[in-house]
Amino acid sequence: MIFSGKELRRRRVARGLTQAQLAKESGVSQSLVARIELGSVDPRLSTLRKISEHLDDHKPTARDLMSSPVLFAVPENTVAHAVAEMSKFSISQMPVMDKNRQVGSIVDSFIVHLLVKNPDGAALTPVSSVMRKPFPEVPLDTALDSVNPLLEKSTAVLISDKGIVKGIISRADVLRGIA
Repeated sequence: MIFSGKELRRRRVARGLTQAQLAKESGVSQSLVARIELGSVDPRLSTLRKISEHLDDHKPTARDLMSSPVLFAVPENTVAHAVAEMSKFSISQMPVMDKNRQVGSIVDSFIVHLLVKNPDGAALTPVSSVMRKPFPEVPLDTALDSVNPLLEKSTAVLISDKGIVKGIISRADVLRGIA
């Protein structure tokens, strides 16, 4: 299927690709992709076909669905601080990071359990005392069908590039991606 410039842009954005990424993967220049999307150039049919085929064949990866930047807690934070951050950004889980290394995770359901059990003491407890095991971590280009089984056992998966956390995928991100 061959797309108009507007449809090409919509499909590219829906896949989470930049113009440069689409251009590189399709073997054309980024400026050509930009001009096609703007409708300022009438490209060859073979060029459109090459770009269109790439969009049709593109298999979604962790990079396509991840949320970035990643909000995180540090072990010394209090539970109250973590709850405030989670509420402020409407997130239900956070990795706990120490010097760019994931050391654990906190999840809203566990925090609620703690606060109900001990409303006064739990809020001032350090995150390091209540954190759970770290979230699974995968490279940027991991296929989404490999991420989904991890989300059956964990509420989130961290996405990294050369050991540096670049994004996070939660179950809510998967639902948004499907919608």
